[in-house]
Amino acid sequence: MNVIKICAASFLLLALAGPALCAPAALPTSPEEALARERTARELNVELNRLGSSGDPVEREAVLRRIVEQCAGVEEAEAAHWSLTDLYLDAFSEPREEDARDVLERFLKQYPNSRWTTQAKCRLLALCDAKGDRAAQLRRELSGDDALPQALRAAIRGSSR
Repeated sequence: MNVIKICAASFLLLALAGPALCAPAALPTSPEEALARERTARELNVELNRLGSSGDPVEREAVLRRIVEQCAGVEEAEAAHWSLTDLYLDAFSEPREEDARDVLERFLKQYPNSRWTTQAKCRLLALCDAKGDRAAQLRRELSGDDALPQALRAAIRGSSR
């Protein structure tokens, strides 16, 4: 079973299991700041919805980046990281895998306890050089990740051979 199939299965599992598997992301420093970030995220999501999924990917990228940068600690910012990787991999004429990897690394650093951490690691593993050090590190982390079924953890361990 290759890494992409493993990751696809884990995405489905985590989507079905939902937030019960992971701790919440870090919160803003004050209730007022949290409200301001949430308000900004809502406004930017309205702009993103106006652009639509078939809109100019460069414009969508700019809005998603604003959500990531201006709304840190708000769930919409976590989701915007994932949407950016989707955009980089699917919306441009040539996939921008390096940009997708950078966004995933930033996500993992900023939100290590997010409910999407396992998914981000799986996607990052699929984008890494299979023989590289980062891929080996991700395989070690995922093979011990209790959010994945034992069979998937075993398959990830076996994919390094």
